[in-house]
Amino acid sequence: MTDEIDALGAKIDALKPKPQKADKSGFYESVGIRAGTELVVGPLVGGFLGFGLDKWLDISPIGLIAGVFLGVTTAFFNIYKLTIYGDTKPVAKHLKTANNSASNTPVKPQDSE
Repeated sequence: MTDEIDALGAKIDALKPKPQKADKSGFYESVGIRAGTELVVGPLVGGFLGFGLDKWLDISPIGLIAGVFLGVTTAFFNIYKLTIYGDTKPVAKHLKTANNSASNTPVKPQDSE
């Protein structure tokens, strides 16, 4: 009788799905595309806003230069958040969890396996 129970247990174990590791084949490509998009879109939007400010206030080229500078700064800050925290959720959420831990370093999100 115990042999039958052991055989049945082995059959049940064989039918259970095995845990598989998450496929991260496209993760780094998506991060790279996101970083490249940030580097292109940030200065373009800042430049357009600065150009509009130049035309509106007649302060050419100060608004354009300031807009591009702010766009580049914003792009680099977003890339920093993307590489450190894995997303661009508000930094305060991540810093709050870091301050509650023993060290004062940023907390990276855990990978689910």
